[in-house]
Amino acid sequence: MSFVLRMIAAAAMSVAAWAESADYRLGAGDTVTVQAREVEELVEKKYQIDAQGNLNLPVAGGLKVAGLTTQELEREVERRLREFYHRPAVTVVLTETQNRPVSVLGWVNHPGVYQLTGPRTLVEILSAAGGVRVDAGSAVHITRRVDQGELPLPGATKDAGEKFHTGAVGLRDILEGRNAVSSFQVKPHDVITVPKGEMVYVMGDVNKPGGFVLDYHEKITVLRALALSAGMQRTAAPKNARILRRPANGGEKKEIVFDLRKVLDGKQPDVDLMTDDILFVPSSLAKRATLRTIESVVQAGTGVAVWRGSR
Repeated sequence: MSFVLRMIAAAAMSVAAWAESADYRLGAGDTVTVQAREVEELVEKKYQIDAQGNLNLPVAGGLKVAGLTTQELEREVERRLREFYHRPAVTVVLTETQNRPVSVLGWVNHPGVYQLTGPRTLVEILSAAGGVRVDAGSAVHITRRVDQGELPLPGATKDAGEKFHTGAVGLRDILEGRNAVSSFQVKPHDVITVPKGEMVYVMGDVNKPGGFVLDYHEKITVLRALALSAGMQRTAAPKNARILRRPANGGEKKEIVFDLRKVLDGKQPDVDLMTDDILFVPSSLAKRATLRTIESVVQAGTGVAVWRGSR
């Protein structure tokens, strides 16, 4: 079965079918339908579990149900009803859940808290959040409570207090279904964070100016960045190329002037770029934008095209 078909099949599972799985535990906000043979007060009526995890049923009375499966709740209700009925034959079905939140934060189009209404993969949750923004980072970070089980991701770690697992996966691995990560199942109370992308900017007399989002753990050089921007225009003045660098510690901005022609000819080593560097290729025409003007545009983020660096 293809990756897309697997996603469709998973999404088609109903809440009721999901409730039959061994790992579903009822909680506050869940709504169940309870029916018991020969008990007129319990004829397919819906009941909501209160904020304390309790459920009040006719005849059976109040029950502490948080943490129980539907099968366990059936047995408990039957046990109570046997005081009044010979064979009550209780059926409990989960009809609605508000107890399985997943938080999606950061550079997605619709960040917020989403309720799981069935098995969901990471792809499906990101889709529910409107997908990632074009300037999103190339890694997705996941935090999972220890009581929800292991986090089956390479390199996942546990925090010092041993309350949470944390891990990260490459966004392209998720979206392209390259490996088991594509079917990664999200669990209740997971926190999914998509950070802002690490970017470099290529501006000035190039054919495709803009910001380029780097892939997970990707490093980039001047020549690579120039290739991503589709090369220089004929009016470019590569002899006066510059890199504007803003130190991570907030110190003075550094302007690196170099002869791009020598790098292209192999007479000078290629230059490594750092996150948020602006590579500026000036024009031989005096009226073209200056580096300081370009910097202001980048900082404002208005009218700057953003490209995925590896595309």
